[in-house]
Amino acid sequence: ASIKYTGVDYLFTIKGSNVKIIGVTATFTNGGSFISIANTTGSYIREFIFNNIITVGATHFIDDSDSTSNYVSMYIDTVECKGQLGRCLSIAHSFAFLLIKDLTSDATGRNTNANFTHFWFENSAGMQLSHVEAEGGLVNSYDATNAGFYFKNCQAVWIDKCLADTCAGAGFYQDLGCQYFYISNSAASLCCGFGFLLNGSYNQFTGCWVV
Repeated sequence: ASIKYTGVDYLFTIKGSNVKIIGVTATFTNGGSFISIANTTGSYIREFIFNNIITVGATHFIDDSDSTSNYVSMYIDTVECKGQLGRCLSIAHSFAFLLIKDLTSDATGRNTNANFTHFWFENSAGMQLSHVEAEGGLVNSYDATNAGFYFKNCQAVWIDKCLADTCAGAGFYQDLGCQYFYISNSAASLCCGFGFLLNGSYNQFTGCWVV
């Protein structure tokens, strides 16, 4: 399905369990966003599948800032976000298990810094990222707040074959409250900040590089 969305808010708002969105191409003409997860039930909601999706010109792919309760079991696979205008993922209420495969947040083609962090994770646990890429715009100044990947108060995180490219801040930024990260075969290239800035504990770090 192909959708042209002219709104400024969310194309989809999810408030319950067992949701699948598959095979959608969505073009945003006024900076709207693709999905809001708004769990205000006071208990877990669960089972989400987002697969084979392309967005063009969106602010967020997924944003859960309207949630007050956690959710579990989210699967994201084969998603390309072109012309990204804000955080591709803004996740703060995910609790076991979040699986992300083959997701690209692409802000190339800009003539200024991408003034956002591509993938933001906070207060979440139990996630696996594989072949996830943050692709920034033209970087002409350092900005510590605009990383490729950002984690705060997150535990039990597996990162494999991920890339942060041309970000104004760190490629991978692990803030306070993080532990048990397993990072392998991943790279930070042409970022203005550190390639990998790890402030947590009990990290395992293998086969990664900075260029």
